[in-house]
Amino acid sequence: MPAEMKGAAKGGKQDYLDRHKVELVELPWPHQEPLNPEADIADIIVHMKDGSRYRGTVTTLQFIKETMERAARESAEGGEGSAVEGDYWFGDAIIMQRIDPAKLRTVVEDLIDSFMFE
Repeated sequence: MPAEMKGAAKGGKQDYLDRHKVELVELPWPHQEPLNPEADIADIIVHMKDGSRYRGTVTTLQFIKETMERAARESAEGGEGSAVEGDYWFGDAIIMQRIDPAKLRTVVEDLIDSFMFE
């Protein structure tokens, strides 16, 4: 729950919902290779009806798994980084089974409805 919601009265919750009306969820992809919806990571931009914008990240479990395995393998082979890099993932991201641009708006709206959107 966002800090602004902690201890807020019902009016505060409705105000939060009113201020977070989604206009568009954009998935810009500036890379030449296509997005791999099964195993990738991408930025999203959430445009609100009041003109405000939020930036976020969307990724897949497969991308996280492959990234952790690669970091562990490179560390074991004496590459750059420490042995701990493959042991954790840190990120504030929307994690989907498959990155589906058609579902992103629904996901963001669900996060807002659940007061999990920051």
